[in-house]
Amino acid sequence: MKKKNLVTCIILSIVTLGIYTVFWTVDIMFQTDKCFKDRKTSVLWKLLYTIITCGFYSVYWVYRIGKEMANKSKYITDKASIYAVLVFFGIINELSVIIAINNTSYLHVSAAFIFELIVLCLIQKDLNLLIDKKAIK
Repeated sequence: MKKKNLVTCIILSIVTLGIYTVFWTVDIMFQTDKCFKDRKTSVLWKLLYTIITCGFYSVYWVYRIGKEMANKSKYITDKASIYAVLVFFGIINELSVIIAINNTSYLHVSAAFIFELIVLCLIQKDLNLLIDKKAIK
């Protein structure tokens, strides 16, 4: 596994108007699968479940990843609930934008994007710590 620079990931996400966040999310899925030897559900299925459930599968996925990282390493505190709440608020924000498309402001769109970036940064920070410390129990 390879560490990622958070600043670079954030800049690329902003410059590409969120397209890089899809690649970053897929990379995090691959890294966590490799790190925790999760072969139950492939990355493709995780993405498909997320699309089918309008993003709600991602609430479960980030919660589970947060729990696994906390359980497998003494260096990482349990942030699973924080991940899930942030992703949930991001999804609700995005759905409200879709429902009220005529009254949409850029503030709603950017808030959903910021929630996603925060969660990705927190997960990547913990993954970087695991890589640095080789800290899996």
